[in-house]
Amino acid sequence: AEDRVYPVKCVSEKRCSLEHDCISKSAWSEIFDSMQIQLSQFSLDRMAAKPDQVTLVPDQLGQITSNHGWDTIRHADYLKKIIPVFKNAGIRVSIFVDPLIAMVEAAAETGTDRIELYTEAFATQFHLNKEEAINPYIKAALIAKELGMGINAGHDLDLENLKYFAGQIPWLDEVSIGHALICDSLYLGYENAVQLYKRQLTVGG
Repeated sequence: AEDRVYPVKCVSEKRCSLEHDCISKSAWSEIFDSMQIQLSQFSLDRMAAKPDQVTLVPDQLGQITSNHGWDTIRHADYLKKIIPVFKNAGIRVSIFVDPLIAMVEAAAETGTDRIELYTEAFATQFHLNKEEAINPYIKAALIAKELGMGINAGHDLDLENLKYFAGQIPWLDEVSIGHALICDSLYLGYENAVQLYKRQLTVGG
């Protein structure tokens, strides 16, 4: 949370900076994290219907799409506070992580039920060398499995690379596919596109 920047409206007549006259950046981070946790609990308490799962993604305000996973070591304290808010409400929790052993191992310490592997690197390298592209994901998924976490995956998975990815990690629980599915639906129709994607996840399909 230390890399977040929050606007501060200073009521002082003199000029000031975040580091000196106004609230410090790190203090704002702590306040913002606390507000997020309280607002999450407030919302959950008033939900008529609750989701089966939430996926926590470290996106900043204004970010168009996800481009990295959590630093589960640096943000461990925050994750350990926010995850129980959802789990205590009976909601499964997944956190977005890069396929790095250290990040996966630290994720297990947060209490999350699952991790979602960020797959942009795999998708980018898939047509160049798919064996090399999948290797770090297999290693990360094996560690997660050994540590008792479920495995989700998502980002830039499509009809060309999904079958290979799922075939190399047969204990994969779930994939998140948005952009490619919608684009394919424009040409194939939504029902047909969904069935084609489900077929990629069927062993022997």
